[in-house]
Amino acid sequence: MTTLAVDRIELERVDVALPTAVGAGAHRTTTRALLRLRAWASGRQRRPGLGEASPLPGYSSDSLDECAAALRALPLPLVLDADLATIARFASSLPPAARAALECALLDLVGQAEGRPLWEILRSRGATGLRLSRALVSDDLVSEADAAIRSGAATLKRKIAPRALERELHELAVVRRVHPDVALRVDLNRSLSRAEFDTVAPRLRALALDFVEEPFAESIEDGDARAWPPIALDESLAAPGAAVALDRVCAVVLKPTRDGLLGALGRADAARRAGLRVVVTHTWEGAIGHLAAIHLAIALGDAHEAHGLGLQPVSAGGPGSEALHELVVGHACARPHRPGLGA
Repeated sequence: MTTLAVDRIELERVDVALPTAVGAGAHRTTTRALLRLRAWASGRQRRPGLGEASPLPGYSSDSLDECAAALRALPLPLVLDADLATIARFASSLPPAARAALECALLDLVGQAEGRPLWEILRSRGATGLRLSRALVSDDLVSEADAAIRSGAATLKRKIAPRALERELHELAVVRRVHPDVALRVDLNRSLSRAEFDTVAPRLRALALDFVEEPFAESIEDGDARAWPPIALDESLAAPGAAVALDRVCAVVLKPTRDGLLGALGRADAARRAGLRVVVTHTWEGAIGHLAAIHLAIALGDAHEAHGLGLQPVSAGGPGSEALHELVVGHACARPHRPGLGA
């Protein structure tokens, strides 16, 4: 077993200016703040282990300042056995995004020392590649959907705000009529009440959606799920005190920034034991965080599920960007082969 001896950790805050606003729900911004972590260890590693803490304002339960303070407080030198259980226990007290950053950096070091890609540290066998969903972001939903499908996209996702619900349901009906075989996903970001969702559920069912993500904020345990379209859980998985009824949904959406890298792996195992699909998505991270999410998805071993890991503006530069753009081409992602994170 590899033993890690980390004697130095460096943190670098980066503010990425974006050409378009990104974010969760009403919390959208044209600047994304990231915290890059570099961990140096004695051994056969050629470079520091890389990680990234990038909590998303309006979505994450932690902040960048909280992550920075927790990571700066880590006791050094850090010496530990490099098995998953030990790493998970050591990182468990950190804020979620800081936990993801440290786990990623430590696993990157393990992969470098052992000559194995990070996904192979998580699971000995992984998917040979990934299918990727395409997010529809423009005001002209129908034209964007047409162009995406012509370029080879087989799964489309649309975030819908309540004020645009009527118009967007009409436009999605047009897309479904013209493209009967494309998989359509809708994310409502818990923006409706359950009563409102019950009202629109028949129209959503008529669209033959792949699933509706987080339709309302109330407990999923109440209401008549037989009248609803398929539902996927995202935010509800981490909401404090939330009662999550996995037997009433079809899928869970995992994000290392919210769950931690190893926490997300555990959630995936629990979801699969319940017979659910597992989708991995980015949270508008930089290239390091984006790569970590790809390694997680590869480790889960499902080459048929469409993951939300397509290229996005926050990951366009910086460490790991070149590797990310080599892996992600169009609506597919290749399996990483370089040791560790491969950044």
